[in-house]
Amino acid sequence: GPTKARSARLALGAYVAKLHATLAARSRTPEWQRSRRVAADRRRELETCERLAKAAEAAATGGPRSKKQRTDAEVARLAENQTDAEHLRRQIIVLKRECAIDDAALAALERRAAALLVEAVGALGDVVADGADASSDGLAKRAAATVVSLWLAHPHDARA
Repeated sequence: GPTKARSARLALGAYVAKLHATLAARSRTPEWQRSRRVAADRRRELETCERLAKAAEAAATGGPRSKKQRTDAEVARLAENQTDAEHLRRQIIVLKRECAIDDAALAALERRAAALLVEAVGALGDVVADGADASSDGLAKRAAATVVSLWLAHPHDARA
């Protein structure tokens, strides 16, 4: 009957809320934080390599240089040595791929967490809405308590 359906939605909502909490906890682990720092370092290395390649290309072609582009020994070496310049181009390609993988992993985690949050709130909200006529309903109270916990855990997220 309706009580079984509400109990099932409550169980689903609570389960998905736990999955969401587990995923959120994983993103706070030292390992995850370290991987994000490595990704940020990789992104900075890519930006540095791209600036260096642009400066070397400008030096090699005699094109205009921005004020930030230095003519140091490395730029001069890259401008003159095609092997080193090709190595830098390949390094940029590898770094771009690695940054894309890093970005995709972070985006997937964020999408998954958002989907779990929406699913949990939806299932729990249905339990509360279906029990609106019975304000002392235990299922509605448990669902509401779980929704409040999710909301408190994500005060800046409009989905909670």
